[in-house]
Amino acid sequence: MAPLQLLVVGATGKQGSAFVRAATAPVSGADPAFRVVALTRSPDSPAAAALRALGDCVTVVGADLNDEKSVRAVFEGAKTDGGVWGVFVALAFPGLGKDAAGEEAQGKLVVDLACEYGVRHLVYSSAERGHESRDEGATLSYLAKVNIERHIKAKAELGWTILRPVFFMENFKGTIGRITFAVLRAGLKKDTKVQLIASDDIGNVACAVMRSPEQYAGQAITVIGDHLTTRDMEASYMRGAKSAIPSIPNILARSLTAMNPGARSVVQMLESVNADLVERGVKTEERVARCKEIYPGMHDFAAWAASQDASAEQAAGWNGVSLWGLLSGKQ
Repeated sequence: MAPLQLLVVGATGKQGSAFVRAATAPVSGADPAFRVVALTRSPDSPAAAALRALGDCVTVVGADLNDEKSVRAVFEGAKTDGGVWGVFVALAFPGLGKDAAGEEAQGKLVVDLACEYGVRHLVYSSAERGHESRDEGATLSYLAKVNIERHIKAKAELGWTILRPVFFMENFKGTIGRITFAVLRAGLKKDTKVQLIASDDIGNVACAVMRSPEQYAGQAITVIGDHLTTRDMEASYMRGAKSAIPSIPNILARSLTAMNPGARSVVQMLESVNADLVERGVKTEERVARCKEIYPGMHDFAAWAASQDASAEQAAGWNGVSLWGLLSGKQ
């Protein structure tokens, strides 16, 4: 049987590229079950070249998610190889405190085209934000994700699974990571736990879901690898990396948080989600166990730390955040 064709939206990002690698890897020595159409706005980038290097099972295409015509052309072009069977969507985060109307429009466009072109299953990478009862108060990117989720659920003809990743472990990498950890250490209560996920694991979970879509159809799955206080993070990082987690002094972190509404909103969101989990008696260890059942290679924080190059800087603009934006209070 010919491989099924998957469209990956955001293919050169961390989640998307992990999905592409997983989807095109042979299983038990057999040929890959999937061919991948990797959609990116930068088809000439080094990240796109790395996807092409995976072999003939990957086709990199350029398209602008703000331009319906260019995205439609991708679906049309895939018809020659049997059409798009499945779609994985991981949209770029617009940045702390940034308007997310564009993100919402992009997500809804992909969903509408997936329905129009008869896609069998769509996996959308959204975000964990506590219980759905809190969705009415969502703003900015969280509101965009809530509205995209609702748009998906309204499509009776579309098979779907929603993934809700928690706080990225990659947020602790590089210079911005030093600031991020210090802001959380200074701002969170000592007993507040943060749900954590390695971004590559999201792509791997998504691929595992795509391999067994009937098993996960109609479900929203929290994607989590660990659940720790900041003190636990320090111990886990030391255990994995054999060195202290990089950070800036607390006094600097408090000053930055005081002038930066985006940083304050992150701390407030994590406190709110933690309180919601405690109030509702959510057993996060069960969430972690379920993710490990879906993808056994999930990283806890220590394992992630062990895999990192502590001297490496995070890619510029990672997750829509820049050093200047943080220091200037504009993010």
